[in-house]
Amino acid sequence: MICSENLRREEPMSRGAAKRQFDYSWSLYQKGLRGESLESKVKQFARDEHLPKVFVPAMHCIAALVRDNASVSQEDALKGMLLAIEFSPTSKGLQHHVIRSCAYRAGLTTSPRSGVSHAIVDKGKELLRVKNFRSSATRPTFRRSLPQHADNCRTRKAAKENDDSRSIPPTTDRKRRRLITVLRNLTPEMKTKLKQEKAKEKELDRPDFIWHFILQSFSTMGNSRGYRGLILDKENYSKVTFGVLSRLGRNDRLERLNRVFSTASLRMAARKAEWASMNYDLIIAMGGLGKVRQAALSQQGTQAKIAFMKKFHGIGDKYARNIWMDVYHPDFRNSIAVDERIKKISSGLGYSFSNYRDHEDFYLEIAKEAGLEGWELDRLMYNFQSYLLNSL
Repeated sequence: MICSENLRREEPMSRGAAKRQFDYSWSLYQKGLRGESLESKVKQFARDEHLPKVFVPAMHCIAALVRDNASVSQEDALKGMLLAIEFSPTSKGLQHHVIRSCAYRAGLTTSPRSGVSHAIVDKGKELLRVKNFRSSATRPTFRRSLPQHADNCRTRKAAKENDDSRSIPPTTDRKRRRLITVLRNLTPEMKTKLKQEKAKEKELDRPDFIWHFILQSFSTMGNSRGYRGLILDKENYSKVTFGVLSRLGRNDRLERLNRVFSTASLRMAARKAEWASMNYDLIIAMGGLGKVRQAALSQQGTQAKIAFMKKFHGIGDKYARNIWMDVYHPDFRNSIAVDERIKKISSGLGYSFSNYRDHEDFYLEIAKEAGLEGWELDRLMYNFQSYLLNSL
């Protein structure tokens, strides 16, 4: 586990990002996750949601939201204390400084330097009415004797029904409304990510627009490792630019593509190398990069632009649409590229669809109610899937 004695010396952190990670951590705690299992999922959440690297150590969100926040609520301070206990290294146990600070913020101790005992932790749990998942032996049981006449039986039955109703999962309609509420109140990180994604519109001006996005599509097809290994790796990318490949013969060009794609960890590297080689020949046959770019941009409407991209080997419906969405093209700002991440959110909402059009229309309506473009909702669902699912 992470030991963070020097948290105060870390770079300033967004409290909004800390709150998102904190709420996600608490939702897992309530489901019974503890210790390393909990910490591992919280770390992955920070990576998946593109939080600042300082949040990867799970303890840091508690430090930012509770320890360093004099106006934190007692409820969050109590939750922070219980979470910090799970993230604290064995060598420090209950005496980790973040745990002590949380206990102090919660009003359980008189000083942030005061020691924390198991009795204080139990008091915190009592205040929050948190069920202890560690073992059934430690769970408190309550017995009371009641007169066994009919009225009391009905009273007990009604009480049980009320208790059970609290655990009934939200209906699909309620979950849909929750999603819309979250989308109407975007976090600073969400707004920043949308701004960054919209800035990619300038990629339309690239002379090698078509070739670059064919490579990018192949790099993400199947998994995201290829994107890091090809598009983000300048050395690998420089070996397969259109200009560099133009200096090679057909056989050498195919061999170069195969070798670089394999080195970059692209899935199905050999097949994608063949597709890329055939696409190189196709671009040459269509008049070169400039002519192909001009032809692509001159297509009228979304369907024509998608059809044009599908002329290239290995590019199907999904990537033909996604290429245009990646560059925030005006024709695609009211579009949703339904993929596995979005299908997972649909499943979390409790909806299923028999065809692509109905699926896309469902989210376009949600985007409209939330005051967003379809494109904006698409990017949010792709980049903040875990956060949105956790909010349902």
